[in-house]
Formats: sequence, C-alpha cells, structure tokens
Amino acid sequence: MRMMRTMCFAVFVAATAAHEASAEPTEAEKRTEAEAIFAQAKDFMAKKDFASACPKLEAVVKLQPLGVGAKMSLGDCYVGLGKLASARAMYQEASSLAAQANQPDRASSAQDKAQSLDARISKLTITVPPAVQSTPGLAVTRDGSDFAPALYNVVVPTDGGHHTIRATAPHMKPFESGIDLPLESGAVTVTITLVPEGAPTPAAPPSPAPAAPAPASPAGVTPQPSWPPDTSQTPPQTSFWSPLRIAGFAVAGVGLVGVAAGVGVGVAGVGKANTATDTFNVAKARGDVAGENAALVDHAAGHNQGVGGWITAGIGGAAVISGVFMIAFAPRRVVAQTGTSFLITPWVDPFSKGMVLRGSF
Repeated sequence: MRMMRTMCFAVFVAATAAHEASAEPTEAEKRTEAEAIFAQAKDFMAKKDFASACPKLEAVVKLQPLGVGAKMSLGDCYVGLGKLASARAMYQEASSLAAQANQPDRASSAQDKAQSLDARISKLTITVPPAVQSTPGLAVTRDGSDFAPALYNVVVPTDGGHHTIRATAPHMKPFESGIDLPLESGAVTVTITLVPEGAPTPAAPPSPAPAAPAPASPAGVTPQPSWPPDTSQTPPQTSFWSPLRIAGFAVAGVGLVGVAAGVGVGVAGVGKANTATDTFNVAKARGDVAGENAALVDHAAGHNQGVGGWITAGIGGAAVISGVFMIAFAPRRVVAQTGTSFLITPWVDPFSKGMVLRGSF
C-alpha cells in the first residue's frame, strides 16, 4: 500500500513538472512573439508615436534581453519621448552586447549615440545631510522606488519630467518634494530634511512692514516748490567742452596748420631741387663751371628746404593725432546751470595762420 502511494505521488510530481514546463514558452516562441510585437512597434515609430512604440519595444527587450537591435530601437524611442537618461543607458547596454557578440560596427554606433546624449541629459541630486543619514529607519524613494543610499549626494543622470522625492523615518514627519526636471540640460538639487512628529512647523520669516504713505495735501492746496531748489539728488550737468578737450582741439588745429605748411614748404623745396638739377645739367653741357657751382648750391638749398618741410609736416601730423586722442578721451566738465559754449575758428592767409577761440562762461 505504501508502495502504491509513493508511485502515485511520483506520477503527480512528474505530471505537474511537465505541465509547468509546457506552460513556459520556448525560445522559438519567445522569438516569434518578439518579432510580432517589434513589427507593431516599427509602425508606431514610423508615425513618431513614441508613447505607443516604447511599451512595445520594452516588451520585445524583455522577451529578447540579448537583442542588440531591440535595445538600440528602444533607445531611439526613449530619445523621441524625451527620456534621455534611459536612452543613454539602453545604448550602453546595446554597445556592450554588440561587443560581446563580436559586432564592432554596432558596438561603436551604440556608443556614439550614448556619448552624443551626455551634454543633453538632465541631472538630479538628492542631498541627504549626515545628521539625516544617521536617522534610524530612514527610507528615501524617488517616484515610489527605493533610492539607494550610495546615490545620496551624487549627481545622477535622470529623465526629465515630474519627480516626487519622499523620505520617511520612525517618529519623523514624512518629507515630500515634487520637482519638474527640464527635459534637457537641467539640474535640480533636493535637500532632505526631517522634523520630529511633535515639533512645530518652522514659521515663515515676518514680512517687512509697509512704508508709511506720504501725507496728503489739504484739498484745494497745491504744494509749492521750496527755494532754493534741492539739487542734492539732481545729477550734475556736464559740458562736452572740458579744458582738456579744448586743448585737444587747439593742438589738433595747430597740427593741421603744421601739416599744411610743411607740405607746402616740402613741395616747394623738392621743386627747387629739381630745377637746380636741370640747371646743373645744362651748365655742365655748356662747360659753365660757375653755373654748375651755383646750381649745386641751389640744389642743396632746395633739398634742405624739402627735408625741413617734411619734418614740419610730420610734427604737425603727430600733433593732430595727439589732439584727436585728447578730444576723444577727455572727461566731460561739470558746468553750472547756465551752461558753457565755445566756438573755434581757424584761419590761414598767405602771410600768417592761426585760430580764434570764442566762448561764454
């Protein structure tokens, strides 16, 4: 009898194991299911319906965890959905699998896609001060999932969107913070604080008292300005014509006169030297020694005159440049309310040159 019971139990266990084995889909069945779901996901991806495509691709990855193409497609879908941190993680997994399968091109492509997201991914930091970390029974969650203590105070790449950070501990008021992390290139820090259950909530700092309104004037009375007027808050008036700027105009004017005079003298000297050269050649052709000597003297005089003219012009040019700098960088002069005006009139005639400065103070 005992033998019969043992045999029946063995048959029952074997039948149960066979049933469970037959209930688990084979690898071929999983591949067929994955291909069918992947075809649907491709249609959604073509329509840029990433919200419908991503769950399908997640199912494909679950059925075929070693599929490189499925993981890369899911990474592309996450990018379209704005989940950049998840996309980067999926690309890295695809790159690792492709390298193990000796597919260097696909491994390199997946790694390039992952690296292209580095600068775009938003970052979340959950700061847990040491005093809070030492709280017995502390539990921190992000969006309902446990947040590992190893990630406290660490900048973590995170998908953009709304996130809820919660911290609990025995005999402490729960801490909860909802944040909206930008989809790209954002950075948010949440600091965990815990308050005992019996402690009062910290009061907000008092608002500053409003300023007292100015007394109103009696009806029908128009306020009269005081005399002399209060100019302590009035910006001082300034004039363009500061002493340094006036000097700059004077220097520049004299420089212009020097340039004009120097050029005139220099041109005349060059002309005189050229004429003397022609005279020398004629006298030499005639054998006129006295004429040659006279021409040499005239040439030297013309040369010296030309050199002097060019030097004068150069000095005048330097004066013009100095004057321009003085005009450009001179500070404005503070003037009285009546103001100040100037008028500079240069003049040149065949016998003299100069300028006239007129002004009122």
